Amino acid sequence: MHRYRKRPASMLISAILASIMFIIIANSFMNLWGNSFTTLTAAKTATQAQAYSDIVSEKIKLEGTDAEEVTTKTKLSEITGNDSDDDWFYTYEIENETEDDNGNIFKVASIKIYKDDENSPRYSTEIPLSSLGNSKLNEIKYNEYGYYCEFPNGLLIQWGRGKCYEYQRYPIPFTTAVSPVVSGGGKGASMVDVGSFSANGFSAHLSDGYGQHDSFYWIAIGY
Repeated sequence: MHRYRKRPASMLISAILASIMFIIIANSFMNLWGNSFTTLTAAKTATQAQAYSDIVSEKIKLEGTDAEEVTTKTKLSEITGNDSDDDWFYTYEIENETEDDNGNIFKVASIKIYKDDENSPRYSTEIPLSSLGNSKLNEIKYNEYGYYCEFPNGLLIQWGRGKCYEYQRYPIPFTTAVSPVVSGGGKGASMVDVGSFSANGFSAHLSDGYGQHDSFYWIAIGY
């Protein structure tokens, strides 16, 4: 009886094929892992760029319509104060200012975020500045009913002098909420109470019911 043994040449070929298969599988795994790592790195970088854009946006919003353009790449670290942000840069351009008949100012800031010395931005966005600026805001105005001042965030403060048991109309109506406050005055009234009030005005009276013609100072704060 003869026993057959695998020839050395056949064993060598099998070993070579096994090695080739191992290399192919290993290479495929490394490519898959490498692509996944690249994708995760790119996503992280994009998220960072967007976060930096938000920081620049807040800076511009604080400056409002008075913000000046930054056309030269500037380090983000100058805003954040972190040396680790030295490899990130930003620019922003602001279009020409326009103003309507009501004094509303319109501008748009175009923000671009760069990484290292790259010429193309990693992230870009635009933010409107019109809602933060009005050339007629922050001015004290008045009419026959009193004084008032409007602020960019929508806050409205009005004040003046009224008489008890007489309806006090605001210089201009409030649009949403209001809280009037009064202070005694005139002939030495000890306390003045607010009666009914609305977005257009309020009434007040003395707590003791006397002094029908006593005057008082008032202030109303709302939106």
